[in-house]
Amino acid sequence: MRKIFLAFALALAAPVSGQQVDYPDCEEPQTQAEINACAYEGLQEADAELNREWGKLRARLKQAEDDLGYEGWFDTTLDGQRGWLAYRDGQCAAEGYGARGGTMEAMLVTYCKTRLTRTRVKELRELDDSGGLGGGFPVAGRLTVETLEDVHGNGTLYRFPRVGGDTPAGARINTYLQTQLLERIPGNELENPFARVWPEDDSSHGLVSLDYTLSFEQPGILKVQVFRELYGAYFTSELDAYHFDASTGQLITLRHLLTPEGLARVDADIRDRRLRQIDDFVAGKEVNGALMRSDPLEAEEQQYLYQECRSFIDKEHAVLDDAFRLGRYSYELVREPCGPKAQWALLDLDLSVARSFEREQELLNEYGRCLLIERRARCRHGDGGLAPGIYRGRTVDRDRITLVVETVDWDGIPSGWYFYNERRERIALEGSRDEDGNPILIDADSSPATLWLRPKSNGGLTWTRNREGET
Repeated sequence: MRKIFLAFALALAAPVSGQQVDYPDCEEPQTQAEINACAYEGLQEADAELNREWGKLRARLKQAEDDLGYEGWFDTTLDGQRGWLAYRDGQCAAEGYGARGGTMEAMLVTYCKTRLTRTRVKELRELDDSGGLGGGFPVAGRLTVETLEDVHGNGTLYRFPRVGGDTPAGARINTYLQTQLLERIPGNELENPFARVWPEDDSSHGLVSLDYTLSFEQPGILKVQVFRELYGAYFTSELDAYHFDASTGQLITLRHLLTPEGLARVDADIRDRRLRQIDDFVAGKEVNGALMRSDPLEAEEQQYLYQECRSFIDKEHAVLDDAFRLGRYSYELVREPCGPKAQWALLDLDLSVARSFEREQELLNEYGRCLLIERRARCRHGDGGLAPGIYRGRTVDRDRITLVVETVDWDGIPSGWYFYNERRERIALEGSRDEDGNPILIDADSSPATLWLRPKSNGGLTWTRNREGET
């Protein structure tokens, strides 16, 4: 990096002619010396812009090396930049050679360098946007998805996504989805992936159907929708949406996309809107195409259910509790119907809320704007706050730990589970705070341990277990 800036500095320090010119009028230069000096000013501006773009690209490449494990990406790009500098100097020397020794030589060389430098600025911007030299963003070329599938003894086909490509991003996505939905950690390829969740052969209760769909509605976001049918006291179907940063594999929630102030504002707006909708609905007004039932007994039951629902909504936080679904130009928060499942058939009022990215730009944080407004494929994930996601690492004794933070409540208290070393059973974790107010997770193992969590500015996490004092 130092050598590149040194090369720029030497080029800019060299005089463009043997004559000294003070403050030339570059709108109407009168002499060759003034023309040369004005050309030099243009080159200075172009080189300054090139240095700015290179600085931004360098930071992104270094971050990508850390996130994706692509060691050498920056060094390869640096070699390309050094090669371009040599090309620029040689090409422009050739273009000025026809006036060699004359007063126009410096002008021709400088104009050439300015032209090529501005073109290079565009190339660096395109490289930063696409994420690879001429090859497109790595997600498109390296993040592949295959299907895990098996047929239950009752003839039902179960299907589940598995991200391939042997990348850290894919490993994070697989770990989150499989620990969340299949109650297993990836790695044991001999084990039936559905063995822990599908019904026993002689039972019809439990998870009776499993399927999925995938989409890339945003350049940098992989959206996985999992459809499940469960049979217990009642038959229910669920559609769960999970969104992942395609470059890092980290989970994306609304907490990741909005500023703290934006999160609070959206939460308050949705709460107020839903309370008004319930009040209008119970008063007999049509809301979202729904009206109170005409049958008196059903209408009475609806009034009771929605009054109960109103008390819940007044205390909850929709931005954290609702199902979150990202679309191409908006996001949606879907609230589960109020009351027992046996009475859901009476809950006709849809309380889902859709909000436009464009209208809420001021509420998005830097990461949210990068993904949703600028629609870039690679954005820096996280702002250092504790958020749901998958965290993998080792202790000082090289023991493997996979930590899944499933939720973080409004007060910043997490919950989740983890897998320690080679154990394949997940250990449940309950969230709390220590006496200093730091978030902690406490496991329920036979010899309990406490994990102290310290979020990092790059979206990672450092934790300490008190059982053996390891980090």
